[in-house]
Amino acid sequence: MLVAVSEAQARGIINAVLVGNAQAIQRMAREHHLELDAMRIVDEPDDAAAADKAMQIVAEGEAKVAIKGQVADPPFFSVRPCGARPDCRTERLISHVGVFEVPPGPTAVHHRCGVVLFPTLEQKIEIVSNGIAVARG
Repeated sequence: MLVAVSEAQARGIINAVLVGNAQAIQRMAREHHLELDAMRIVDEPDDAAAADKAMQIVAEGEAKVAIKGQVADPPFFSVRPCGARPDCRTERLISHVGVFEVPPGPTAVHHRCGVVLFPTLEQKIEIVSNGIAVARG
């Protein structure tokens, strides 16, 4: 994930704020020869607190979206993005939606997926709705 964020930042697509264990983030950056100087790093080693902080940053309008990186799934997906911004409040299920850009060619396959373990019928409907919303942009 850090490689993708670094590349998107370098291309001017995003202005990233990284939330998590700052030492681990910097170690991963060194291992992958990534430049993080242009990114703000919020040091929060605890997964649950990092997820809360990321959602707070979104709620305050400093970021438009929170993207799960190395934080464990349960803390990240249990946080509701219901901060101060009215447009951020939702009772909808939070699900993961991935969009992959694959270079064209004879073996290229394009995937879009959303995953929740053992979803109910209602959750399946919400997951599909999330995927449609992402596809529409």
